[in-house]
Amino acid sequence: MGSSPPPRRRPVEQSASVLPAARVRAWKYDRLDAWELPAVRWQASTLRRPALRHLAVALTYLGNGVLYPPLVVIVLVALGWDAWHVILPAVVSAAIAHAVYPFIKSAIARPRPFERDAKLTPLLPPLDVYSFPSGHCMTAAAVVTPLAVMHPHTLLPLAAVILLVAWARVATAHHYPSDLVFGTALGTGIALLVSGPLP
Repeated sequence: MGSSPPPRRRPVEQSASVLPAARVRAWKYDRLDAWELPAVRWQASTLRRPALRHLAVALTYLGNGVLYPPLVVIVLVALGWDAWHVILPAVVSAAIAHAVYPFIKSAIARPRPFERDAKLTPLLPPLDVYSFPSGHCMTAAAVVTPLAVMHPHTLLPLAAVILLVAWARVATAHHYPSDLVFGTALGTGIALLVSGPLP
């Protein structure tokens, strides 16, 4: 009587970003994740309120690129032909940032918070695999910094927009706070090099 075949193992479910579990375990900066995860959990807990949950999802969709064409129209209407002194450096800054960004993501290869903590549930699928840096904050900073350089009175409202996007990215468990800080710094730094320093 032949022996029965061994039972098939149940496949391990992968996260929304299809990052293999082995890569999550290979991440070398567990202490950094452990230090930042409580902040992510706290921000994620704010989404128990439906209004905040809808706001976080809406801000994330806007940050995916939906926000920028209307912003161009607003700047054109407000500034006329002078708007090109803002729009052109914004486009160049965003293009440079997105040329550099994939190499940083691949080199650091930081798993997203919801891949580190099974209790964290992303509200929508991420656009790419890794967490560091935040592309949403990087792009927002790269685009709005030229406007702040040319028109310093817009600095505070534009900073508020970036802070709202940053909150949404942590609350949806897609990013750690340090991802946001570096992404914002990267976008701002590139835009300042393109546009010149703040007055």
